[in-house]
Amino acid sequence: MTNNLYEFHKTYQENLINLFKVQRISRTIAVIGPNGIGKKDFLIDLVKSRFKKPDKIDKDIHPDCLIIDSTDGKILVEDLIELNSWAIKAPFEEVEKILLINNVQDMNVVSQNKLLKIVEEPPENLTIILISSNIDSLIPTLRSRTLQFNFKKLPDSIILDLIPEGLEDEQIILSLLNGSLINLKFITQGNLFLINKCVDLILLKDFSSLDELNESIDELIKQTNTYFFLYAICNIINFRISSLASNNNSGIPLNLFDFNESLLQLLTEIKDSNINIKLNLDEIILNYFLN
Repeated sequence: MTNNLYEFHKTYQENLINLFKVQRISRTIAVIGPNGIGKKDFLIDLVKSRFKKPDKIDKDIHPDCLIIDSTDGKILVEDLIELNSWAIKAPFEEVEKILLINNVQDMNVVSQNKLLKIVEEPPENLTIILISSNIDSLIPTLRSRTLQFNFKKLPDSIILDLIPEGLEDEQIILSLLNGSLINLKFITQGNLFLINKCVDLILLKDFSSLDELNESIDELIKQTNTYFFLYAICNIINFRISSLASNNNSGIPLNLFDFNESLLQLLTEIKDSNINIKLNLDEIILNYFLN
C-alpha cells in the first residue's frame, strides 16, 4: 500500500486503529467500502502491527493468521473446510489468532452460515475481520454480530497520482475510476480512444457505422472485459449528455436515454445470471440504431 493511500484511510479510521491498539480484540469486525480502495492492504497492515513476526503474514505462513479471499469471484463452503479445525486450536506463536476474509460479498448463503457458527461462539482470543464492498451482502444474522467500519472512496488527488503519466482526459479518467483503483489496469490511451470512439459512433447513430461500432466494441472487450466496457460506455454517455445539455445542444438522439438504461440493466445482470451477454448487447445496439 502506498503511503498516500495509507495516510488517507488512517485519517478517517482512527477508531479502527485504536481498536487494534487494545490488548485484546476478540470480536468480529466488518470493514465496508468500494472495491479497489485498499481495504485489505490497510487491514493487513493493522494485523501485522499486532504480531511479533509480521513477515510471516506477508509470506502467508503465519500459523495464527488465516487469510481467505475469493477465487473467480466466489467463496464457496469448500473454501472453508479447514476453518473450524484452525479456529478451535490455541494460538501457536502469538497470544491471539486473526481470521481475515476478503470479498465477503462473494460468499453464498451456505458459506456465510458456516462462518456464522464460528461468529456466534468464537473461540477465545480469535478476532474475525470481514471485508466487503456491500454491507447488505452479509446475511442479517451475521451482520448483526459485527462491529462495522465504513471506508471512503479515494479522492481525486490520490487517483491522479497513480494513473500512468501522459494520459489525456483527466476528468473522464476520474469519472471512469470513480474513487477506486480496481479498473486502473484498463486505463490506457488506447482503451480511452476506443471508449470515446464507441460513444462517438453511438451518438452519431448512423446505421452505416454499425459494423465499425461492433468491431470497436469487440476490440475494447478484448483489451478489458465486458463489465468494464458496459460501465465505461454508460459512464461516458452520461458525461457527454451532461455536456451537451449544458451547451443547450439538441443533438442528443431521442432514444439515447433508453439505450443507456438498457446497458445499465445488462450491467446489473452480468454477475447474477447466466445470460448470453454478447447476444443481449447486440440486440440492445441494433434496437437503438433501428428506432
